[in-house]
Amino acid sequence: MSVERWFPINYELADGLKLHKLLSASDDWQLYGCGHGSRVLICKPELRGRWVETGLMDETSLTKVSFGTDNYFLVESGKNQQLASIAEFISPETKADAAAFAVSLEQTRHIIDEASLHDAIYVEQLAALGYQEHWLSMSNDCRAYFQLGQFLRK
Repeated sequence: MSVERWFPINYELADGLKLHKLLSASDDWQLYGCGHGSRVLICKPELRGRWVETGLMDETSLTKVSFGTDNYFLVESGKNQQLASIAEFISPETKADAAAFAVSLEQTRHIIDEASLHDAIYVEQLAALGYQEHWLSMSNDCRAYFQLGQFLRK
């Protein structure tokens, strides 16, 4: 399945960061690699609105960016911060990484307990798991718990 990029290769954001490879995507978000381990999550306004409405993120957590007539919102990660789809998230390597993921999972569940996290996006710097579907069963959280469990088995 081919996904159409919202931004061209090497598109330069306002802060000078360039969007390189499209790493993963859904209908509402796209995750780009920017070189040197940095990543950028870009989402549609509707998804950002759900995250803000539920209190998962505040109004300033994501930066507005426009391309042509379309508006999007983005969050950047440094090379030492996780920013990934749960489906592609690599099991934590250290106790600190596992603790950060566990805190994100706990805080997300504390804020919104009825959204499924099976297809969430882990945004370490915001200590949150951004969900995509609004109201689904919690029983689909097994992928998030599996990632944490992988570390605990080490």
